[in-house]
Amino acid sequence: MFFRAKEVAMKKILALILCLLLAVSCLACTGGKDPNIPPKPVDPPSGGKLNVFIHNQGYGRDWVDQLASKFGELTGVEVNVIANEENATGTLAIENEKSTFDLVFSGEPITHFVSAGKLQEISDVFITVPEGESKSVKQKLDEFGVGELFDFNGKNYIMPWHTMHSGINYNIKVLNSVFGENKWEEPVTTDEFIEMLNRLNEIETAKVEADPSYADTRAYGIVISPELNYWSYPVENWWAQYEGNDDFYNYFYAEYYDAGGVKNVAKDKASFAKALNATGRLEALKVLAEVLDTDNVNPVSEGLGYINHQKQFASGVFQSNKNPSAFLSCGDWLEKETYAEVKAAGEPIRLMKTPVISSIVQKLDDKQMSDETLAAVIRAIDAGAKEYKGVSADDFNRIAEARSMNKCGVVEHSVALPKNARNVDNAKAFLVFMASELGQSIFAKANGGMTQPYGYNVASDTSIVISEYVKSIIKAYGGGFTPVGADRKAPLVFAGTLDMFGGQGALDKQFWKGANPELYHNNAVKYESERYESIKMYIAPTVRK
Repeated sequence: MFFRAKEVAMKKILALILCLLLAVSCLACTGGKDPNIPPKPVDPPSGGKLNVFIHNQGYGRDWVDQLASKFGELTGVEVNVIANEENATGTLAIENEKSTFDLVFSGEPITHFVSAGKLQEISDVFITVPEGESKSVKQKLDEFGVGELFDFNGKNYIMPWHTMHSGINYNIKVLNSVFGENKWEEPVTTDEFIEMLNRLNEIETAKVEADPSYADTRAYGIVISPELNYWSYPVENWWAQYEGNDDFYNYFYAEYYDAGGVKNVAKDKASFAKALNATGRLEALKVLAEVLDTDNVNPVSEGLGYINHQKQFASGVFQSNKNPSAFLSCGDWLEKETYAEVKAAGEPIRLMKTPVISSIVQKLDDKQMSDETLAAVIRAIDAGAKEYKGVSADDFNRIAEARSMNKCGVVEHSVALPKNARNVDNAKAFLVFMASELGQSIFAKANGGMTQPYGYNVASDTSIVISEYVKSIIKAYGGGFTPVGADRKAPLVFAGTLDMFGGQGALDKQFWKGANPELYHNNAVKYESERYESIKMYIAPTVRK
């Protein structure tokens, strides 16, 4: 038997009108099956066909080709993989219900298809234990810390195919050339990060003043691509760090605190504006304005597309320009998309944990805590400390939570079965195989040791060559993390299209060109609050549980 499993009862009371609609739509997309009957584990496949679509962008298609090949070898299933750089090839097939795909591996959010009844239920995949293993797919996701993100009132319709860690990357060669080898360390607070950028600029500017010809090769703190919104990743992290993990999500459910400290749900335009007025966003934008100060950003950024700005960061050059860059905000696809440049440069790139926003002290009991103390607490946390002398347990835990946060795209990189998928049983068996130890090893080998969110211990597999970049990811988040980002399950988000930045476009170029944090924040509040009448039906009538 290729797969074995333990049955688990999965009954929950449906709540609210939206949940009832979800149940009705799901009943329709499962061919009229009784939703109250607990799912059974996925049966082993027995030949047949399987048609798979994969969004062929940052992570490529190699891993799914190799996964399909092994799956076919073991099961006799004929797997056809179709890859396309246009994600819409897969998502439109789901939308119009004329899909020839049995599985769609999307690189963009597909949670809205759940309530629309466009997907097959895959709760049986989640309760299945891969052959020879002891944990179900759900248990693996839960232990990794992301299982709840894929729970829709006790049922499952999508599952992740990648974690997509994001954050601030740095070039170790550039930092060594500026500060000296072993004479700098990763910044752990935003004040330390800004100070590091300022010192880098001062050092390099002084060298140019001493020798004007050095201007052609001097280093800059940051490289960006004006066409992107990659700096939204750390901004979302800083926003969540400041607010705290629970209160960060108030924004997506129109929740706010009244003068007495009681949490309420917006019931009119004025209270909706209060819910949108998230202080954490404003504080995060203030940091971004300092980080993307004109003096810090490499002028070569002006004409760089997203691939070229990544290559410039990895190699230090772009065409005739030879001004290297120390930092770049990006997702963990960076190395794969710049593989040749990274290898040629001696693997200099690393991903670090996003520094903790220094203004978090405003939310602590000790509001006078210095940034030096804050940094010391964070470094102690990184070293495994569970307490810190002179710091209250509440403050320590608050800082530890902030340090654990990681803006990731795990929900945005999901796979699902379209409503009209033909080879349903084989598709489900393929998903269980993907989450198995063998499936995970195939993914890791194809991605330099990078893993999916199913808890695979890549360090125990000596056949996998782990790149220096992936080692830095494992160092940063291998011990677990708290995922943050837009709540794609919130009706205001998937149905009301609530935007975290009020539809103002990419942050990168605007803040490089001197955008005002307060104005940007206020415009976001105004933009979304003006839409109140058209989206108020998506505000839950009770506080989120």
